[in-house]
Amino acid sequence: MDRLHWLTFVPYAEARYVRVTITAMNGGADARASIWSLDLLGADRKNFGLGKPVSASSWRNEIFRADKAMDGRGPDYRSPVAEGLIGRSIVATGHTYADMYMAYKSSQYYRLYLFTGDAHYLHVALLLQHNVNRLTDWDGTKGYSHPGLIEEGAGVAEFVYRPIDVWLTWCTVAQLEPLSELEDRFGTYSIDRIEELPLQQRIDQNRFRNF
Repeated sequence: MDRLHWLTFVPYAEARYVRVTITAMNGGADARASIWSLDLLGADRKNFGLGKPVSASSWRNEIFRADKAMDGRGPDYRSPVAEGLIGRSIVATGHTYADMYMAYKSSQYYRLYLFTGDAHYLHVALLLQHNVNRLTDWDGTKGYSHPGLIEEGAGVAEFVYRPIDVWLTWCTVAQLEPLSELEDRFGTYSIDRIEELPLQQRIDQNRFRNF
């Protein structure tokens, strides 16, 4: 790539796909030298990529053309996320959008643990019950419209957290359904509290089918 000039934004190209993710270091104070340096230049020859994670695309020029390169430092910039990303799940391959879908599965993983005795499933169940739900605005401090809401998801590539700032109905269903299942079966929704019960009692209640 050294000294190579790419003409990426070619009009009328039938097929083109180039993806480059880079944190530019040119002109920075960091003593380390980068092997490659990408200059993302606009019409005024300004380098949009200087010292920033940048994203630009010729796939949809009207949104992501070079002079609208996203540097992740706009009003929605929230990196790093205090609650972390552990427990979030990638929605599909080919992109980096992650949501809180796996909150649905804490009850199933806990029951799988009791069926198999494999402590790995207990660890996953606890992770899903605790970590994913940390994203909820329990006390109204996250600035959502109402306490108790949870954000559906965000893009998490290029060292930047890009939230959608949207709550969807299924998000709360995903939180409440496994809690309801656990409470109906074991008498409490808290896996930590359930773990205080005798093991054989938990195994027996887990196998009871009238739920």
